[in-house]
Amino acid sequence: MKHRIISSIVVIMLSFCSCSGPEIQLVEVDVETVSSTETVHMNNCGGMDSSEQIAQRSFATSLELDPLSESDYKLIEDMIGGKYGLFKGTTKSQILKAPAGTNMEFSLKWSVDVYTGNILQGGNAGKYVVHVPIAVELISIQDMGCASADIDGDSNVREALTVFFKDGAKGVSTESLYSGYVTIIVQGTGRASGAQKSDAFYVFTDFNGESIKPMRYAELNNFTLWINGEPADMFVDPIPPYNSDHVYEFTIKAPDGKLVFAVGDVYVADNDGYYTVQILK
Repeated sequence: MKHRIISSIVVIMLSFCSCSGPEIQLVEVDVETVSSTETVHMNNCGGMDSSEQIAQRSFATSLELDPLSESDYKLIEDMIGGKYGLFKGTTKSQILKAPAGTNMEFSLKWSVDVYTGNILQGGNAGKYVVHVPIAVELISIQDMGCASADIDGDSNVREALTVFFKDGAKGVSTESLYSGYVTIIVQGTGRASGAQKSDAFYVFTDFNGESIKPMRYAELNNFTLWINGEPADMFVDPIPPYNSDHVYEFTIKAPDGKLVFAVGDVYVADNDGYYTVQILK
């Protein structure tokens, strides 16, 4: 929702000489404050300690250039950085904490100043957008409760594992050997691609951490559950429908040997969160 609009449009023109083409000019045409809400879920149902993460937005720019201007991309980027240098390094963040045994939902309100303008280079044109975060407000906190799948009274948990997103495709192995049909319960969420959040089968936020219609990537590194070095799809058919509590119960036909549970991701520097896996027999 647009929060306020500065009525007087300030037009500022900066001229620089590009050795590879005509003079480049930046013309600011609008600035407005935009507010948006974000919902963040932290499932710590299986945790023994409090879990913490940071919701953060920083100064960012985006460019839309024609082919000629693309040759001067770095120059234009530097010009924008100089023009809005007062705001570079601006970051707004909010610490979120989920106590052990909780499934927390946080509602955040972000306010961002958005500067838009034109990039002029001879007869060619482009556009730029600059985002400057100015405030973040924690609107509400709610414990959604920890759901657990119904387990047959004759069944029991043979083995329980914690699978950390930061371990990526390496994952964690069972102690026991398994063969034949095995029932498994997986719950929990994490981040394996920037601010995108995923559970065992679905990615449910975008790259800004905002909620989207749950989706699944077809690629090998799909940011969701792996079993024995492959996407869980190789063992689970059909894939369970999306569950907003992020708890899934399914049965697989296990090969003779140990089972390895992991997250489909090989770059783990930005990873956070974990699954809890219960194996019933």
